[in-house]
Amino acid sequence: MLRQRLALAILGDASRTDELGKELVRVGGPGAPALLRRLNAGAHGDFDGSVRDLPHETERFVHALVDAS
Repeated sequence: MLRQRLALAILGDASRTDELGKELVRVGGPGAPALLRRLNAGAHGDFDGSVRDLPHETERFVHALVDAS
């Protein structure tokens, strides 16, 4: 469900999930797909990594999305 919502928000079409990874890298940099996976895992209680850098990385990603729109 997350990938479809992101595809809709970023690409304008929820069915374009196959293009999402490339677009995330283009907009948010090479770490964007991994960041989204970590955030998604955390939302479901499955993240066991360090959360120290997540807020800053998330803020940078959101700013990149806004700047790209």
